[in-house]
Amino acid sequence: MTNWERDASEILNDINGESTDCESFETEEEEDTSEPKNVTLAQVAKYLSGLKDFGLCKGQGSMLDHVMHIEDLFVEMRVEASCKQTKISDFFKQ
Repeated sequence: MTNWERDASEILNDINGESTDCESFETEEEEDTSEPKNVTLAQVAKYLSGLKDFGLCKGQGSMLDHVMHIEDLFVEMRVEASCKQTKISDFFKQ
């Protein structure tokens, strides 16, 4: 059984069971972000995963906690945005 009172980085290691290449998170040149871009849900999920890996490699438990909270909000948003059945008759139309 998982002890959820442990540090977020330990829980994440147990869940993922993956090791990440921490060297790839070294300082890189920043991209020009002057124009807003359309971002897909898949890209957001990928970015969140990357942020979790970054926080894990850098030993930033607080950052992991915040990223996991943002991930929870993202999942809630996806659920709310999904198509909802408004009437029982809609069920039988499928």
